[in-house]
Amino acid sequence: MTPSVPPSSVPPGRDVHLATGWAVAAAILCWPLGVPALLGAQRAARAIGSGDLAAATTHARAARRFGIAAVVVSAAGCARRGSWPSSSVSWPAR
Repeated sequence: MTPSVPPSSVPPGRDVHLATGWAVAAAILCWPLGVPALLGAQRAARAIGSGDLAAATTHARAARRFGIAAVVVSAAGCARRGSWPSSSVSWPAR
């Protein structure tokens, strides 16, 4: 016997995208913007679980904005330096 799956709390046609991908990219590329992005994605998921679509949409949009901002800031920094951020690390000579 398989366990029954409860119906989704999101009605059909009202999909809320959590922006988790943007949040993870933000956390990797620019952590000061990644933290609010991850928190927003988590709050959106919690709001979907409780059935609050308005709050879920608001938090998901905020997470997406922070994620996109982090990617843009990181790309601008790379373009300004002409290199990937991790390649600017200089190791001490032995």
